[in-house]
Amino acid sequence: MAEWYRHHRWDPEIEEEFERRLSRSKDPEQILKIQGYELLEHEPSMAAKLLRRCADLNGEWAAAACLYLAQAHVRMDDLRSALVALDRALAEQQAAGRVQTGARTDWLLVVALLKARDRYSEALACLLELREAGDEALIEERAAEALIRVDLGEAEAARALARGAMDELKALVSEESAHSALLENLLERLGAIESA
Repeated sequence: MAEWYRHHRWDPEIEEEFERRLSRSKDPEQILKIQGYELLEHEPSMAAKLLRRCADLNGEWAAAACLYLAQAHVRMDDLRSALVALDRALAEQQAAGRVQTGARTDWLLVVALLKARDRYSEALACLLELREAGDEALIEERAAEALIRVDLGEAEAARALARGAMDELKALVSEESAHSALLENLLERLGAIESA
């Protein structure tokens, strides 16, 4: 039997039992984060509620909770809220002195998919900073750059980036479940760039 804070489905009975046990928990923040994460795939709306509660506690799990909260918003097709959550995840990570790839990569993807032009210079500066540091751009980062470049009218650069990203991204979509909705959206948009 699963632990009381690792349910993949949610109903009033589970919620009642969860809240009862959570009220007696020594680490409610971590419990909220874990249960929220477990619900991402099948219950993104409830996952978002639990993850928001975790993030609002402003403790050591706030950055992770915000990253997972962004994933819940993506699953609910709410990219604007996902961007807000990712901004907070990055701020929390920077405050703690440890920016992690996942939040940065997801942030770049959401900026590109939203066509958030007011954030493009920040996104391109981030990609340049990665290159100057000698970091090889992840597939998702190259794909995000392709979307940004095409939106800026740089079709040839966008096509080259899209071509390089397509095959790798197809393989990633088949094995990655937490980001599958975001990656499928990205793959569709890259296909349109490549064929243009």
